[in-house]
Amino acid sequence: LNLHHYEGYGEMPEGLTAEQYAENPYQSNQSRSYFAGRRSDVSFRYTHQDERNNFELLTYYIDSFRTSNLGTDQERQDGTPFKRLDNAPRDYQVFAIEPRFSRAYQLGNTNSEVTIGYRYMNEDSSEFAGRTDYAINALPGKFLARTSSEGGTEAHAFYIDNRFDLGNWVITPGVRFESIDTYNNFSAYKSGNLLNTVNPTIQSNEWLPNLSILYKATDNWNIFANAGVSFGPQQYNQLATTNSTTGLAISTLDGLAPEKSNNYEIGTKYLGNGLNAELTAFYLDFEKELTLERDALQNGYWTNLGATSHKGVELGLAYDFGYLVDTLQGLKVYSNYTFTKAVAEAGEFEGKDLPFYSRHTANVGLGYKVNQWTVNADMFAQSKQHSPNDPDKNLPVGYYQTHETADGKYGDIPGYSTFAVRTAYDFGEQFHGLKIAGGVKN
Repeated sequence: LNLHHYEGYGEMPEGLTAEQYAENPYQSNQSRSYFAGRRSDVSFRYTHQDERNNFELLTYYIDSFRTSNLGTDQERQDGTPFKRLDNAPRDYQVFAIEPRFSRAYQLGNTNSEVTIGYRYMNEDSSEFAGRTDYAINALPGKFLARTSSEGGTEAHAFYIDNRFDLGNWVITPGVRFESIDTYNNFSAYKSGNLLNTVNPTIQSNEWLPNLSILYKATDNWNIFANAGVSFGPQQYNQLATTNSTTGLAISTLDGLAPEKSNNYEIGTKYLGNGLNAELTAFYLDFEKELTLERDALQNGYWTNLGATSHKGVELGLAYDFGYLVDTLQGLKVYSNYTFTKAVAEAGEFEGKDLPFYSRHTANVGLGYKVNQWTVNADMFAQSKQHSPNDPDKNLPVGYYQTHETADGKYGDIPGYSTFAVRTAYDFGEQFHGLKIAGGVKN
């Protein structure tokens, strides 16, 4: 049983230009901008295991709230400056439960294991967006409603797979069925007065097959391959938006589709003599992928990005130096590296990188355990990301922004790295397993 509560508050330096950021990245030009939230959750897990059977039950409930005020500098038609403040309080409640059962059995001369499971999830949400204008050096007035949303999702998933051990081969076919109902009662307002409400709903029923194959080349080395289908349903906030011209609430069901992809990977793994190494190549093929864009009034709306492909390679290495000499017992090093190339396969940006991902990500860490002390040091790094312009009829066809614009909205985002160190001490059984740890993360 696990209980958890979290609260957070932070001021937000919203809207810095590239010049302001270069001068001082920690300054804020909007003193009333902030983000705050809280979250309470409870989870419960029960497990039973014997020589043939394995049963697990997991359930959880989450109650969360978040809100934000975002200030922006505006200018009236006569050139008079004023300030605008947008707020967005949001409530979410989620309940989920998943029982899962596995049983090992013999089929002829082969060892097999069948796994069946069921997952249920129910999510409710309540969202509000308000806005107020006020003069420079004046207090904000009353927030007038712009949009409100009461939405949610009810989802069921059933899955079954069977592992067959056939000599040096392990073959595991499986299938998953998902049934998902999502709704959104979405309302639009003008100056706080209700304009209209739409009530889009969508139901998705999908069969998702999967096949995994493993070959045990030696006791320490194996080769594996997997193929399957993944499915991402439309979320409730993708079902409706406001019309940028009329301001009315509209359904987006006709223009969007759930995300579905075919996924493939092949790799090899070695475990022995202190070395743990794994190399995997992967390929994900989306027929349609969704993306969030902004209209002329800066209202967010979801649209089909079109076909995309994601391919790359992952490498993981870990080594225990205790296998070399006894004096290095307890010293370990580990690292991971991923190269990904994700590009659009259709549209104006065909063949160009998708926004907001890094082609290169890596981490390296060092761990040392001596007696009751444990010390870990880790470094993570990722390469630059792209934030290209939205396709715009005022720009040349295929134009892809890489240089940072003055407002910082478009252009490449530099890569970065972080470093962390952690030390722990285990007092042992005489103190009933008490452990104390401390660290610094940048």
